[in-house]
Amino acid sequence: MSAKSRFTNSMLTGVLASAALTMYEATKRHAVFAAAAAKQPAGQHVTASVILAAGFAGTTLAVALVVFILLTLRAGRRARKARQVTAGRQPAPARRYGGGW
Repeated sequence: MSAKSRFTNSMLTGVLASAALTMYEATKRHAVFAAAAAKQPAGQHVTASVILAAGFAGTTLAVALVVFILLTLRAGRRARKARQVTAGRQPAPARRYGGGW
């Protein structure tokens, strides 16, 4: 999997996850956002929609970053195993950590 496809998949996952979360927050907690927007200090006008949009953007980036890192780690492991098999070596057995003395 190329870096471009990993990035595309991670951004799509981030958008879908944040869309679901934002829809839930917009329907179930809209009154809380409206109350929070009304309590802003003087001179800073913030609406519930702005709070939801900022949450959507932040959640999209956070989820996309985590998914991209996980996909990159998985691709690295697969590539390392493929290099070992093509070199004629068997992959090393998984290490077991007993956790005791």
